[in-house]
Amino acid sequence: MGGKNDIINFWNENYSKYVKEYNPYDKTNIIEQMAGLFSLGENFFYILNFSDLTFDYVSSSIESIVGLNRDEVSLDKLLATVSENDLDFVLKKEKTVKDFFFKFLSLKEIPLYKSIYTYKAQSLSGNLKTMVLQAVAIGFTEDMFPKHVLSIHTDISHLKSPVLDSVSFIHLRGGQSYYNISIDHDIFSLKSYNVSKDKWISSITKREKEIIFYLAKGHSTKIIADILSISIETVKTHRKNILAKVGSNNTAELISLCINAGVIF
Repeated sequence: MGGKNDIINFWNENYSKYVKEYNPYDKTNIIEQMAGLFSLGENFFYILNFSDLTFDYVSSSIESIVGLNRDEVSLDKLLATVSENDLDFVLKKEKTVKDFFFKFLSLKEIPLYKSIYTYKAQSLSGNLKTMVLQAVAIGFTEDMFPKHVLSIHTDISHLKSPVLDSVSFIHLRGGQSYYNISIDHDIFSLKSYNVSKDKWISSITKREKEIIFYLAKGHSTKIIADILSISIETVKTHRKNILAKVGSNNTAELISLCINAGVIF
């Protein structure tokens, strides 16, 4: 059984050795980078520097979620918050992420995608949480190798969403995305991507995504109608149509599928 050191060694071998020089990230752009990423719960975020796997920036909210002091956090301490039962799966997910970005994509395509997967974390107080991890490269070497990565960890425990053994890769400008890719073989393979199964994802409209987002936040039909300035009946019709598209029997199942597919993040 692997552990956190296996993950750190994997990152060192596959990322750090290609970033020869340490350069801190200019944090003035952090707000802009965060603005386009939905958050359905409390979250913390950081900028990881691949040159030495240290953090250029860590949000103060990390303490309230997993109990770590932002000024003392290290990659080792952060990985220690991952549930022991999930460490092997996180390593497999990270290997699949690496394979997608560095074997499937060209270097110039890397800034166009973010990865997303779920995992279990345990805070220092012992609480087990379901987390969504989104990661996107935001700084690059001269030859376009990623050297800074923005990672956002969102607590979605309240949504009762299961942790899936898959990773999704979302195109940030509306291009081809790849959802629920199997991690069974530690590689990205189109053979494991069932296009027809995920056809519903591309059929979800902007308005329907808004409805799903507010349903996931726990808002009632009336509140959603007020927020979007539409009638209650229109919200109900949208919800009915969304459930039919996705093939879900209830809202909880719908939200779970949308989270793991990156539809509302």
